[in-house]
Amino acid sequence: MTARPTRRRRRPAVSLNGLPGLALALIPVLATVRLTGNGGGYTIDEWGMWAAATVIAAGVALVAQPVSTLSATQRLVPLALVGLAGWSLLSIRWAAWPQSALVEADRYLFYAAAATLVLVAVPTRRWRRLLVASVAVAAALPALQLAIKLAFSSDAQALFDGGRLVGDVGYGGGLAAAVAIGFWPLISLASDRAMPRGLRPLAALAAGLVLATVVPTEARAAVWALALSAVVYFGLCPTPIRSGTIAAGAALPTLALWHDLNRVFATGTTGDADLVGQSILRVGLIAAAVCVGQVLVDEAVELPAAGRRVVAIAGVIAACLMLVAGSAVGIAKTDGHPAAWARHSLQATVDRVGSDGAQAAAKGQAESRFGSLDTGRYDLWKVALRGFREQPARGYGAGNFGYLNVQIGHPFLFPFQAHSQLLEAMSTLGVPGLALFLLVLGLPLGACVRVRISAADRSDKLLAAGIGGSLAYFAVHAQVDWIWQIVSCAVPAVMLSAAAVGMLAPAPARARRLVVSAPVAVAALAAAAVLIVPAALAQRYLERSYFEPAARALRDADRARRLDRLSGRPDLAAARALLRNGDTGAAFTAARRAAGAEPDFWVAWQMLAVTAARLGDPSQAGAHDHVRRLAPRLPLDLRAEVPGPDFDHY
Repeated sequence: MTARPTRRRRRPAVSLNGLPGLALALIPVLATVRLTGNGGGYTIDEWGMWAAATVIAAGVALVAQPVSTLSATQRLVPLALVGLAGWSLLSIRWAAWPQSALVEADRYLFYAAAATLVLVAVPTRRWRRLLVASVAVAAALPALQLAIKLAFSSDAQALFDGGRLVGDVGYGGGLAAAVAIGFWPLISLASDRAMPRGLRPLAALAAGLVLATVVPTEARAAVWALALSAVVYFGLCPTPIRSGTIAAGAALPTLALWHDLNRVFATGTTGDADLVGQSILRVGLIAAAVCVGQVLVDEAVELPAAGRRVVAIAGVIAACLMLVAGSAVGIAKTDGHPAAWARHSLQATVDRVGSDGAQAAAKGQAESRFGSLDTGRYDLWKVALRGFREQPARGYGAGNFGYLNVQIGHPFLFPFQAHSQLLEAMSTLGVPGLALFLLVLGLPLGACVRVRISAADRSDKLLAAGIGGSLAYFAVHAQVDWIWQIVSCAVPAVMLSAAAVGMLAPAPARARRLVVSAPVAVAALAAAAVLIVPAALAQRYLERSYFEPAARALRDADRARRLDRLSGRPDLAAARALLRNGDTGAAFTAARRAAGAEPDFWVAWQMLAVTAARLGDPSQAGAHDHVRRLAPRLPLDLRAEVPGPDFDHY
């Protein structure tokens, strides 16, 4: 009698295909919507809990999805982001501000988890397309909300800063990037004949709202990036005439209403904010009407090959005429010498090194900020390049550009970012970080080109064009701004990058073994619990302590100290609270602890010097020496003041 063979137990065939997977992937999309309406997501107290939820969701997706069809190429984007996170964590060993390096690693983990969700939880063409549409709609919602507020609210002052529309993001460039990232995907959706007829005009409406909202932000980098990304979009687009018509339906009304959209900046008051909102809504409605006309033409007319050639020729002629008209306007605006104007404007940027980065136009002094190339970034870029030359192998540590800038830059505004992500990666993470970032930036764009060449379905080609245009926009804008550090701007770009890579030909299906995916899920849970949540809570307690009565502030500073073992910021918060309470001696002790915990942070030594001076303690001179060493170009009027909490965020 032979024994019956034992049947091998199979892993339950749980699948996230369909709505459950999309629901998981929508977590970072919801995060961007929430953060765009609540600070933008710069400091970790704003985005940390969303990051933890996204990382855990990615771990769940890896365990719950039993089959993998990801090729080695498709894995590179999330792996490169994980590599950036790992290298950032390693840089804690040599970073002057180690807690800042930890927070930067948490940011990369957030982006890696968002990319993983797109690739693992939304593996099918239909649901991936719906996810891209969700990302685009999430970018348009703030534009619609702002337009309604401006048009119908009597109090729009809080939505502007220095004449620039900043919304709830608080920064014009950040708001522009958060909405503009959806423009080209919306154009591609509105151009797709396979889309339901009723949805195409809605996509065009959203594209018009997005484009018009960019103008009152006065974000020149966003406008330049959109113009350059148009070359990428139409270079990839399989239906340039149809897409060009719909894009023109948004662009031409925006140009026609340009003065009205810039009215608040030009006048220096918010009295005309309602006109700005109404203009944004008009552009959206005109774009929708143009798309309705295009839909009707698509339904009524089926052109033969000869007719399509005629239309293509007419489109080329129209584009040439628009180019000629634009050139004429440019020549007129530069008094007939565009090259000399560009040279003078760029030279003004260089000559402004050492100033406070003042812009070429201020509110009420010019019709808009678009009449100059001066960005005030030149000195920051010089600092980043010098940092890379000094530490090319490993950089100064993730998130530590602020330390570098205070040491060798002109830190009158104390920017913590290089305002160019490539230069930021070079100066803080060295060659390894630069290589990984270039992979994250370049591979999705290459995937868009590959899909455009090889895809059989026109809808896929259109979607690849929309994603490619969006990523080209983000890549250009991120080289003159710090939008990579603003989560509401960067997460959509990361998700679109993953969607583009996901459109590549899949690998043969193979079972994802639990013995491999389970440790990854456990690591995701551990990362959320150990790396992300404590840093987010520490920053939240610090932020609260700055504005609370002394007793509560000390309690929150102590909570932050238990969560933050890498910096002296909690002791600084305690020192400020004690000074508010009149206890200078205890504040001196707390400041001394802060300087000991983070000896390369100039603010701790400044607080020590101030408290020592009030007590008549002889250590004042030594503390001042440390301030001069760490911040040699600190303005003299700040060296006798209690440093504000704006310098303390991670």
